[in-house]
Amino acid sequence: MTRVNPQYPQLKQLPDLTNIKDLENYAIKLGEIQDSVNQNIKYVFVNNINHLSILEHRTKKLDDGSISFRSYQTDFPLQFLAWFIEALIDFRKAPENGGLHSGAMVTNDQCIDGEMLCIKRAMAYDGPGIPGYSIVNRSRRNRNLSSEIIYFPQEISFSEQFIFNGGLIKLIQDLADKYQCGKI
Repeated sequence: MTRVNPQYPQLKQLPDLTNIKDLENYAIKLGEIQDSVNQNIKYVFVNNINHLSILEHRTKKLDDGSISFRSYQTDFPLQFLAWFIEALIDFRKAPENGGLHSGAMVTNDQCIDGEMLCIKRAMAYDGPGIPGYSIVNRSRRNRNLSSEIIYFPQEISFSEQFIFNGGLIKLIQDLADKYQCGKI
């Protein structure tokens, strides 16, 4: 197996907040939103030691009638809140208006408060044929992989429908405004 190394220095993992009790003890909840495309997913935005952790809570009804609950955490600098809005606008610009070249699927990596972030187009978000966007933090190792041999960055994806019509962009803009005013 070929070893895949990270492109950038890796930052120490933030405290794991996937256990809801830890969320109450360690961090400040900034907001939450139900995914408008997949009602089984809720996102919780958290101030985790002056960083942003986005918790993705997924529920699924199993064949035996019981409910499965899984939680995932993706970490970013708090500056992500303001950066994401502008980066997404730039990503969607036509090439003649200063956007990416035709056919581009990912932005250049950008250093945001010491962490290397980018946005990439997701053509099958949570299922075939559902377009969306993924936000990648190349400075933090994926929490869901225990392997130290292969590196995968932290990444979270949202459907285009949820971003623009389901309230996600409004929530992030509201949080960005609070962050820029020093209220977060």
